Amino acid sequence: MLFPVKASDRDRDALRTEMMDLRAAFESAADDSVFVVANSSTRSYAKAPYTDGAADAENDELIRNAEVGAVVGPYLEGENWKLVKVKELADVPEARVRHILLSTQKEKAEDEQKRRADSLLAVVKKDRSKFESMVTKFSDDPGSVSNGGVYEWFDKQRMVPEFTAASFDQKVGAITICKTSFGFHIVEVLGQRNRQERRIVTVDRPVKPSGATFKSVYKEANEFSLTNKTLETLRKAAEEKGLQVTTVDDFRADSRFVQGLQQPAGVIGWVNRAKVGDVSDPKESGENYVVAVLKAIKEEGPPSLDDVRDAFTKEVAKEKKAEATWPSCKGNRISQPRPRRSVGVWKPRTTCSTMSSACPVATPSTRSSVRCSLWGMARRACL
Repeated sequence: MLFPVKASDRDRDALRTEMMDLRAAFESAADDSVFVVANSSTRSYAKAPYTDGAADAENDELIRNAEVGAVVGPYLEGENWKLVKVKELADVPEARVRHILLSTQKEKAEDEQKRRADSLLAVVKKDRSKFESMVTKFSDDPGSVSNGGVYEWFDKQRMVPEFTAASFDQKVGAITICKTSFGFHIVEVLGQRNRQERRIVTVDRPVKPSGATFKSVYKEANEFSLTNKTLETLRKAAEEKGLQVTTVDDFRADSRFVQGLQQPAGVIGWVNRAKVGDVSDPKESGENYVVAVLKAIKEEGPPSLDDVRDAFTKEVAKEKKAEATWPSCKGNRISQPRPRRSVGVWKPRTTCSTMSSACPVATPSTRSSVRCSLWGMARRACL
C-alpha cells in the first residue's frame, strides 16, 4: 500500500515566504551569476530572452514593463516558485526577405543552376513585379513557395551564414545572389528593423514536502499498519482510503528494484526478514511511505500447482486456440498444429555461490555453504 507524501499548502506558503525574503537581496546583488547559482535549485546561471505570456497574466505584465534590474515574483509556475530579474534590454536586428531557391541537391548540375540564377536575377531586377511568379515557377523551397518566397521577420541566428549576410549586409530593396549548401538563392531584402528583447535571469525552487509533512504521512501510514493486521483487512481499508495496492510476484532476495517504487531498499530489507502474513511498519521509498504484507514464500524444489496455475492456463489456452484454428488453415503454409510442449521441473536461473556477499539471507558465518536458487529465494509481497 502506497502513501504518497505530497507538499501541503503550508509547504507552498513557507517556500513562497523564503522566496520573498530573497527578493530584495536578488535585486541588489552585485553579481547575479553568483547569486543565482547559490540560491536556485538548478544551480545554473543563464541569461534568456523573455517570451511574452510565459508567466501568468499578472506577472507577465509586470515583467514586460519592468525596468532593468527590477525583480518580479515570486510566482508559481507549475510546481516551482520563481523570481525573475530583468537583466537587460537588447536591440535585436531582424530582416524580412523573399527568395527563389535553385537547388543544387539531388544531383542537379551546379553550373546549370548558376546560369539559371543569373538569368532570373536579371529578370526580377528589371521587373520586380515578376518576382512572385518566378517563385511559383522555379523555386525549390517548399516552405516558402506558398507565400511568394517570403521569410517573415527573423534574427541573425536563424539562417545559414551566407543567407544571413544577403539579408542583413545589403540595403532594403537590394536583390542579390548567394550560394549556400542548399543551392543558389535570389534574395530581395524587403525590410530591416531592430526589435527590443527583454532578457531575464531566474531563481527557481521546486515545491517539496517538508519534514513536518513527511511525519504527518508517516503517522497516518503507521496507524494504518497497526490497525490492519491481515491481507483482507488491509485491502478493504486501502480501498476505502483510495490507496494504491500493488502485488509483486517473484520477489527475489537479491532484488534491487521493485515495481512502482523509488529507492526501495527499506522494503526489500523488510521482505527478506519477514514471515508469511507479517505486515510491515511504514517504509520510506522516495517521496512515499509503503506498508507491505508478505503473502507467500516459494520453497525450494518443484513449483506447486498454485505457483504455476496461471502460466499453465495461458499456455494451454494458446494451444487450444491454435488447434481450433488449424482446420481453417488447410491449404495455407501451416500444415499442422505445433506439438504440445512437455513441462518439467523449473531450474534455477541464477545462483550466488560460495562467500557471495550478494546473498542477503546468509550470515557471514554461513555464506560459504549457501546457494540461493530462484525458487528458494522468491517471495510474493503485497505493497
